[in-house]
Amino acid sequence: SDESCKSCGLGKDIKGLLQKITKQLDDLKSQVNRDALQIVNLAKTCQHFQDEVEDLKKELKTVSTKLKAYEDKQEKYEKDKVTTQYKQVHLEAQSRRENLLFHNINEQIDEKPHQTEKLVTQILIHNCKIPEETVRKMKFQRVHRLGRVKVGDKAKPRPIIAKFVWFKDRERVRLSAKNLKGTLFGISEDFPRQIREVRKKLLPIMRAARNATPPKLAILNVDQLYIDGNLYDGPEASRPDATA
Repeated sequence: SDESCKSCGLGKDIKGLLQKITKQLDDLKSQVNRDALQIVNLAKTCQHFQDEVEDLKKELKTVSTKLKAYEDKQEKYEKDKVTTQYKQVHLEAQSRRENLLFHNINEQIDEKPHQTEKLVTQILIHNCKIPEETVRKMKFQRVHRLGRVKVGDKAKPRPIIAKFVWFKDRERVRLSAKNLKGTLFGISEDFPRQIREVRKKLLPIMRAARNATPPKLAILNVDQLYIDGNLYDGPEASRPDATA
């Protein structure tokens, strides 16, 4: 009958629909399984990357520790190097403590060392006002000009360096240098270049302290300036700490 035919057709449609739904569910299940597998693999990959990152962090920490140790060692080396150089400069200054430099003393043609020494003794007697008898008793290890011979009408006489046998004689002459004020002649101590550079910066500070109101007691001892008994430690006195 028509009713039976309709029922059979409806049954087929429902069956077909169920089969279609079942297939779609199976496909969806398969897709979910594939996605789940991908997620598991992705999780493993992420864990692998995370482990690598942790290993890199450990390696970086080790490298940082070694780098810090190297930097500390290098810093200590540089400080020790500067301190050693500073001590060497002062050892050199100590070896020059019997020396004095004489400036602007006319230079003779083909001047010989004994002639240079005679020029110095004449300056000591006539200009520094040291008794001749005292000067004659002074002994020098050597007296000579510094640098190459200069030629030309405007050439200045080369400085003379005199190394005394006795430090007390050297001090006697150094203290008499005040008598050269108003003349062209000059006497100075013989210091290494590094110390001369520091002294050049400290001299204006010393003069300013002495000219202050009221005047201050300022003494420049080699490359250390003392003002009223206190060691001046301004930027001009920059130098390595020999006790480091």
